[in-house]
Amino acid sequence: MKTTEQNQPTFIHNVKLVRPGESIKPGTALIHDGRIQELDGSAPEGAQMLDGNGDLLSPGLIDLHTHGIGHFLYERSPEEILAASEMLPQYGTTAALPTLYRVFNRGSLEHLARLTSALLNAKGARFPGFHMEGPFLALPGAGADCIPGDLALLEDL
Repeated sequence: MKTTEQNQPTFIHNVKLVRPGESIKPGTALIHDGRIQELDGSAPEGAQMLDGNGDLLSPGLIDLHTHGIGHFLYERSPEEILAASEMLPQYGTTAALPTLYRVFNRGSLEHLARLTSALLNAKGARFPGFHMEGPFLALPGAGADCIPGDLALLEDL
């Protein structure tokens, strides 16, 4: 569900609320500045009113290890990162760490810099950084390209 104005509170009624350690129950939610401010309260004066149509309402999900969504793969290009950012919220994901697994050599630092710039321009889900897979942490044969240890490369990354 999208709220209307970022500076105007939105009161959503007729929703099923997901709460930690509790069963899913009907309730209401007050959203302000893109964040849940209160559950099961009253609508403040001047709030935008939305009927949740009995849908499920939960905080946004954070995906800590994802290589992409749909046909978008994060390490291919900045454009794929930006497109994925727009698609992820449709499935409840509001933040993610794009997982990269083949950008660990000196020649790919420029590509990594281009990908990093896309993180800052994402319009949908937020990307606070990357999840960098092996080869530095992978056990032998674990699937990532193995390269010799290189402290200078780690510092550059």
